[in-house]
Amino acid sequence: METYFSTFIPGTGEIVSDLLRKKLGKVGIKLKLDGLILFETPAPFQLIKDLRFCNNTFALLKTDKDIDVSDFIDFIASDRFVQKRLKDFILPKTKTFRVVYSKENKLVNLDNGLTGRLEGFINRGTNLKVDKRDPDVEFWILERSEGNIFFGTRVTKKQNTKDILEQGELRTEVVNILCELSEPDESDVFLDPFAGSGAIPIERARIYRFKNIFAGENDKAIYTSLVKKIKTLGLKIVVGKWNATKLGALTDGSIYKIVTDPPWGQFGQYSDIEDLYKRSFGEFYRLLRKNGVLVLLTSQKELVDEILEEYQDKFLLEKEFNVLVSGKKAVIFKIRKI
Repeated sequence: METYFSTFIPGTGEIVSDLLRKKLGKVGIKLKLDGLILFETPAPFQLIKDLRFCNNTFALLKTDKDIDVSDFIDFIASDRFVQKRLKDFILPKTKTFRVVYSKENKLVNLDNGLTGRLEGFINRGTNLKVDKRDPDVEFWILERSEGNIFFGTRVTKKQNTKDILEQGELRTEVVNILCELSEPDESDVFLDPFAGSGAIPIERARIYRFKNIFAGENDKAIYTSLVKKIKTLGLKIVVGKWNATKLGALTDGSIYKIVTDPPWGQFGQYSDIEDLYKRSFGEFYRLLRKNGVLVLLTSQKELVDEILEEYQDKFLLEKEFNVLVSGKKAVIFKIRKI
């Protein structure tokens, strides 16, 4: 059994716990904070690296509570067991490293003396050289507001420059959680009517088999860009230049799952966000088959609550998660057609 800790979207702890058990099998959850989970598992290392619903995952080397970071580093630097463990999660051909310090979810600089001491400790245990710009591996100290502090090796890969998000595009861990909440199945006929850059339908195509995936986008330029992207990726996704309030190209009851991130009504995107949501919900109800699932991410909680009240004999609200997405308050709704 190895012990890991992962960071995730605040507010999704229940989802993350369930997905860890689903993906890894045997899992013992040792600690769960809002946005961080500590767990042990005998699952293969590659499965840990591939956890798409977490921001980052680390192999735990040492942890403590209610201790100053300088004292924590002193304890690390005098722990021979930790020094022997440093190599356990370093891949072949790894030559360089850096130390990263996160305090209450913000990256901050450690005192130079503390950084140097920890770097020397890691160098002696691994023979790796310091590279603060583009290292092969990172060792993190993560300090939480609850008083918990962790030291670990980052096992998830660094973001590739090719993976830089487009404006308004959701991060992988967000779209993965949305898709997983929809209960993916190989028979799925799946729709994102507000596809934008295509993050949601692309993620759905990557994580599980499906029958059909439809992506709708009404903006001509964004639609054209999305068609090119899907073609380049070689994915079997049907992209339509559709208005989410008028999805006449799709027949009644033909969709099994709708997962979408509609406009939040910020920055003057739409003059009448209430009308957009109400008309879209009318189409969602028409298109979904009985027991079909709708997963929705939005900041418009009161508006969605109002719409669900109007549809109380048609839609069942199964789950609701208050989350933070890119620092903004939002809600994930999981809704089922009755």
